[in-house]
Amino acid sequence: MNQENASTQSEATTPAQAERYWATPPVDVFENEQEILIYADLPGVKKEDVHLSYEEGTVKLEATFGPRTYKRVFETQLALDAERIGAELKHGVLTLRLPKRQRQARAIQVS
Repeated sequence: MNQENASTQSEATTPAQAERYWATPPVDVFENEQEILIYADLPGVKKEDVHLSYEEGTVKLEATFGPRTYKRVFETQLALDAERIGAELKHGVLTLRLPKRQRQARAIQVS
C-alpha cells in the first residue's frame, strides 16, 4: 500500500471508513481517427456502482466494490463530442468511448 492510501485510512473518522481504501484500476487506452477507447479492469463491480463524469477534457472514473474504491482521471486536449460519450460494463471490464468532435471546414464570407 502506498503512502497516499495509508494517509487516507488514518484520516478516517469511523471504523467502517478505516476499512475502505482506494485503488487505481489498470487500463488500456487506444486512439483512432474517430475516438479514444479506454478499457478499465473493474472486477466484481456492478454498473450501478460506477460513476463517470466529463468536464472540459477531463473524464473522472470512480467505482466501488466492497471496501475498495477504484479511482482514475483521464485528461485530453482533444475536442470531444460530450453528447456521444458512452460506457459499458461487461465481464468486469468497463469500455469507455470518447468520440472526437468532427472538425468541419467552411468558407467565410467577407462583407
